[in-house]
Amino acid sequence: MIILNPLQWITLGYFDTMSSSSAFALAMSKALPPSFYWTMHLWFLVELLIYCAIVAAIFATPLRSHTSRIVGRCVSWIINHPVAGIAIYLVVLSMLVGAGLAAWQVLDLGTVFAGLISRNIVIFAPAFLTGCLLATRSDLLSAFTRISMPALSIVGFGCVAVILVIELGLSSESSAILSLQSIAWTVGGLTLSAVVFAIASKVFVKPSSLVRVIVDASLVVYLLHQPLIILIGNLLIDLRITGVVAWVVTVASTLIIALLAYEAVNRVPGMRFLMSGRADRGWSFLDLRNNLPEAAARASSQGR
Repeated sequence: MIILNPLQWITLGYFDTMSSSSAFALAMSKALPPSFYWTMHLWFLVELLIYCAIVAAIFATPLRSHTSRIVGRCVSWIINHPVAGIAIYLVVLSMLVGAGLAAWQVLDLGTVFAGLISRNIVIFAPAFLTGCLLATRSDLLSAFTRISMPALSIVGFGCVAVILVIELGLSSESSAILSLQSIAWTVGGLTLSAVVFAIASKVFVKPSSLVRVIVDASLVVYLLHQPLIILIGNLLIDLRITGVVAWVVTVASTLIIALLAYEAVNRVPGMRFLMSGRADRGWSFLDLRNNLPEAAARASSQGR
């Protein structure tokens, strides 16, 4: 954030005025006071750190044993009663999201946190919680996948339909509508994720070198995609390239440049740690091209 966000401020300022002095003036104006511009597309990093801090605080106190016992019993019950368990789990999460958003609205927490933390911290908490539970009991995923895929698909796509109706038809900013939309995101996201996992478990029956490379590159690509989109999009506007052509060029150029940047970053230890948080070298697309058998063997050994 310290590097990428100021670069985006400078880029926006430059293309707005075509003046380097104005670009730096805009950047300085966004530096203070704290606002959404401090996080931009990396807002999830702040909220992920908050989630992790909460979990760490629980595990560093006497609450750890009690929490582990309660969570263990709940997860075991869900595994033994998958349909009822998942249904109750989704209902409870929906109620928590609705209550959390109501509290956010009443307490005006968006203003309190000066835009550094958004209501997304409430909306995405169920996804983080589900990830923690899966890390605790990997067989919990089987509880999802044992449910009828058509049933999960109907619920998931039904939630998608609700979201589309709200986005395209209602265009309402009322608290009730926004809460319904957020609950639909929660339930739809979790149920469709279960469908995707079930399909993937049948399609990707063996470790895949290509999938491993994509996973390793994904964070770097995400970090760079918005600065690249801002830069390329504004360049295309200056060249009077718009519409579908501009969209295709922007997406393709962003992906190619971001992947090339990953390959470069992956070879420089300091930059690799800065951009991905890992000390060891990740997988490379060049490795797959030059030595596919060894790459496949490496994927298989790491898969075990």
